Amino acid sequence: MGRAGRRAYAPTGAEVAPKAASHACRGKSDPLRHGLNAFRPATTRLRQGLLDAACESAGPALDFAVSLDSPRVAGHVWEFRQHLTPYSREAPVNAFEQRTREVLG
Repeated sequence: MGRAGRRAYAPTGAEVAPKAASHACRGKSDPLRHGLNAFRPATTRLRQGLLDAACESAGPALDFAVSLDSPRVAGHVWEFRQHLTPYSREAPVNAFEQRTREVLG
């Protein structure tokens, strides 16, 4: 019993489950959010000096970004490509840039 003889309220499993499910799915079902975060691993790998891994992880992110057709996500693509500029003569960067041109037109 809680204060003054009242029982403390505890939600039942039926009340908790839908809320928990909605929190678990948040972000996973939001394509724009996923698209905005898609280049984060690639950028992190690039900052760690892992150029091959950065370009490799950017490929699927590029595919997803193109499917969204979002100016904000396109900005993330542009920003990642800007980070690659100092490495423009490296093979992984050339391959990624070629793929970007093919996908974006």
